[in-house]
Amino acid sequence: MDRFSSYFGLKLALLVFSATEQVSVTLQHHDINAQEALAAVKTAVCYLNRQRSDDAFNLIYDLVLQEAAEKGLQQPTLPRQRKIPRRIDDWSKNHTFFSPKEFFRGQYFEVLDVLKGELIRRFDQPTFAILREMEKILIDSCNEKNIVFIYRNKNPVCQQLGYKQTYHSTRNAIKCH
Repeated sequence: MDRFSSYFGLKLALLVFSATEQVSVTLQHHDINAQEALAAVKTAVCYLNRQRSDDAFNLIYDLVLQEAAEKGLQQPTLPRQRKIPRRIDDWSKNHTFFSPKEFFRGQYFEVLDVLKGELIRRFDQPTFAILREMEKILIDSCNEKNIVFIYRNKNPVCQQLGYKQTYHSTRNAIKCH
């Protein structure tokens, strides 16, 4: 490993995987509930949001640059500009980076954005919200709290009168209100 890009990639991986490793350990715990899982993911997303700034990038880039110089690695360079084959070219120009720092900045932000997007995609689903509500109902029921559900009544008499049905879990009674 004598290239700056490899070393930068390893340092970036260490930055993001240290945060996501904690989420992974939390999610794999045998007695985790949905609220704890969501809290762990939110913590990781907040961490990634804090890292997604020019100040955070500059700090990491300067640190990697300094460590690379100490280890005798090559100075950062721009990758060779590649021409897109005609058969897949849509006549748009390739983005051109003007400095290695700008190139690595793009990589840094792309990694953070993809990782944050995937965490949100996996845990911001309608079924996960249902799971959290079901879990809350079960926990409240075990703790002998009074749970009240209000939903549209299927009873034709109550429906005609516009009533909603309320279910009180600790009393096991259904009443029209």
